Amino acid sequence: MTYETFIKTLQTELGFSVPTYVERDPKARVDWNTAYNERYWFTDSGLKLYDKAPALINSWETGGVSGGSCWESSNPQPYSSGKTEPEWTDLNQILEHFAPEISFLKYKMLMGVTKVDTRTQSEYYGNCTDYNVRILPLKTIYEFLCEKGIL
Repeated sequence: MTYETFIKTLQTELGFSVPTYVERDPKARVDWNTAYNERYWFTDSGLKLYDKAPALINSWETGGVSGGSCWESSNPQPYSSGKTEPEWTDLNQILEHFAPEISFLKYKMLMGVTKVDTRTQSEYYGNCTDYNVRILPLKTIYEFLCEKGIL
């Protein structure tokens, strides 16, 4: 199976909307919504562009700072959300389709090639929300499944 066939299968059989990178004119005007989504791509999970390529993103809030305001009496306080990494349903769906018999050890190996990052969504008056983000490019999934003889 080629990478192109892999992508087409994700779209047609699994219903994924696979994003593609389009070079934009740097002088072109960008609406606020697009700019916000590009800057804060990490605030929710899904299939998105990462480093100009489609990737699965698993994101969860870890904490931040809240309580800041424009008033002198504001008292910004750090907090922890206590949330743990959620189930990665998009990855599970792909593996169920292409590799239903994948062993636990191979799954752990695949998780070992994911990139884990920490991001912050800044807000007004010192408030912010922190996120952990797990990133796995589709190309990496495809190459892993080929290397292990699954595809």
